[in-house]
Amino acid sequence: MKRHLPLALATLLLMGAALPAAAEDGPKGAHEGGPGKDRGARMFETADADKNGELTKDEMLKAHEQRLDKMFSELDTDKNGTLSKPELDKGREKMRAEMKERFKERMGKRGDGANDGPPPEGPPPEDGPPPVRDGDKAD
Repeated sequence: MKRHLPLALATLLLMGAALPAAAEDGPKGAHEGGPGKDRGARMFETADADKNGELTKDEMLKAHEQRLDKMFSELDTDKNGTLSKPELDKGREKMRAEMKERFKERMGKRGDGANDGPPPEGPPPEDGPPPVRDGDKAD
């Protein structure tokens, strides 16, 4: 158990960096029929080692351990078998940057992102004033 504690802590630290990005308004997620809708099925198939259509606790643990091993290897940049705080910080920042880039790419593909061009013409919506955009002067 003690062997897995540092890996679990590193995972939680990295996941914490992802939460603010995940909370932003954006494209639909897997549960809403968005681009990641098949990800869960792929993860299930990968973890189902005996291909019987069911996951055992051991299969889930092994799949999780493989992901943690890969993550640890990527974070351990000096390959000394331990993770320093600077290595974790650098890994967290890299993950955030990658997530932001994927978010921007998805928004561009959908055509409803904040950077799609000038604001629409016409009167403001009935439920309130239009949002203030970069370059607009607030009253």
